[in-house]
Amino acid sequence: MYISDSDLRSLESREKKYKVSCGKSLFVEVYPGGGKYFVWKYYFPPGRSGQQRWYQIGPYGKGPGKWTLKQARDEHAQLDLLRKAGEDPRLLKSEAKKEIQKKATNPSVLAAAEGFLDRSKNNPTPSAITASCFLTSCCRSLT
Repeated sequence: MYISDSDLRSLESREKKYKVSCGKSLFVEVYPGGGKYFVWKYYFPPGRSGQQRWYQIGPYGKGPGKWTLKQARDEHAQLDLLRKAGEDPRLLKSEAKKEIQKKATNPSVLAAAEGFLDRSKNNPTPSAITASCFLTSCCRSLT
């Protein structure tokens, strides 16, 4: 049975979290605090001989970082294609997350220099101009 968007909005919280099927192994978890979260149950490797796994797609709602029912169904379809191609969606998600964290915590010298140069354009002190010339020449030699 397919669930509609109005059905999702009308789901109420209970004492314990529970799941409601959206069809084709896509579920909505409803938490005691009232939050709703899309999850997908799948088997990897594909087929009944594979291990059952859960993939968290994201929170239900409208706005940045939230998923509508249509977006969750589209994401489910894309992830299922990857799974059928032999790639584990959870592994791909964790690798992407690690890559984002790596970029966020370790800015490159070039990115740090460009950030400094952008900030120093607004306040051109003599030391900033000297540093700007030095960083510009260093960055040119790196590229």
